[in-house]
Amino acid sequence: MFLQDVTQPNLDTLRGYVAQTNVAINGRGTAIVTRENILLTNVVGIPSGRGIAAELQGVWLVNIYAPLGAEK
Repeated sequence: MFLQDVTQPNLDTLRGYVAQTNVAINGRGTAIVTRENILLTNVVGIPSGRGIAAELQGVWLVNIYAPLGAEK
């Protein structure tokens, strides 16, 4: 599951799931959540928190938060 606008770097309350988060200094970010038995590797995030990527069995999963509208 890809999450955007994440405000907590620790999502341990999701029992049975593991969350890889990328929350920036401004307190907002992105996350990739998987079942406990799914192993993600090479997890990387961009400093702004607006993107996180991870590898799953040779396939890259990429979550980018790019809101529409008047924001720059």
